[in-house]
Amino acid sequence: MEKTIRTVLDQAQNSNIRHGEHLKALADLYSKCNQQSFHDEFLRCIASIITSPSNSTFVGHALQFISSFLTLEIGSSTNNNDSQNNDSMQSDLFHPILPRVIQFFDEYKNHPSDYVRANICVLIGQTLEKMAENAELDGDLFELLVNICLDRMNDRSYQVRAQAAKASGRLQNTKDPDDLITKRLIWLMDHDSHPLVRKESLRSIAITRSNLPHFLRRLTDTNATVRLCAYNVFAQKVQTLKVLPTKERCSIVRMGMDDPEEPVVRAFVECVVHTWIDKLPVPPGTDLTRQPDAHKTITGFLKMIDVTNIGEQTGRILKMLFDDNLMKHYDHFKETFINDK
Repeated sequence: MEKTIRTVLDQAQNSNIRHGEHLKALADLYSKCNQQSFHDEFLRCIASIITSPSNSTFVGHALQFISSFLTLEIGSSTNNNDSQNNDSMQSDLFHPILPRVIQFFDEYKNHPSDYVRANICVLIGQTLEKMAENAELDGDLFELLVNICLDRMNDRSYQVRAQAAKASGRLQNTKDPDDLITKRLIWLMDHDSHPLVRKESLRSIAITRSNLPHFLRRLTDTNATVRLCAYNVFAQKVQTLKVLPTKERCSIVRMGMDDPEEPVVRAFVECVVHTWIDKLPVPPGTDLTRQPDAHKTITGFLKMIDVTNIGEQTGRILKMLFDDNLMKHYDHFKETFINDK
């Protein structure tokens, strides 16, 4: 069995094209052999793999394969008599090896090798990402993952801190104002010395009304790549102007257009402004049957901000929008302007 598990993992790390076949082979092996023996050998294989850097192609393939195996769902149903009395089936379960692997992560989280600590975070992140949106973990296992990520977000290595921040996204509880993961991500966004850690924290944090001010501070980060990341993430997570008060909208426009780096300014217009225009609310009584995008106009965007306070920045936005797609935006602008008159 030892040779077979290692053979499957060796094949899986060479390429991800045939991961489906390798997953089936490993699942079949699991069902046919002693589970404790399988668990022990599988963990020995993981321990061997995570000692190498995760940016290695082979290690990357292996980690993806392992996380896919951990999230295989085992369908189990009640017996026939019970099925006749109950229409429902027992819910799918995660692979039975998952709890043991999470305990393994906890045992290795303080390993002296940076590679090991970082790869544990990579595996946690990939495993959580591959779980269904409505997936539920046992409470103790969930707490174990939270504690591992919190510990590694304090790691001495910035690569490990970055991977821990990246892994922790799905562990947040947005309904809890004292959520420890969210608080730690906010701290990393605000205070971590390395831009990579600040960027991964930006990408991971679930933006809420209470932590939005912390996020907006990254729009003026000292590092241009962090600011660039912040605008991209902001466009994805805050897609409508309606959730922001007018003063905040104007402040964001001012920061985006007055950024000293041209790539950041362009990212603000191409990502944030375009998204805001695309997500403009449909005015009451508007007939969209003939022109579904008729309400997505620059004029609609201008009505959502206080142009008088940011006239110079607004002028530059219009110029960039017209330069990018002159006829499309100008026709919308002219038609709406005339109709408003």
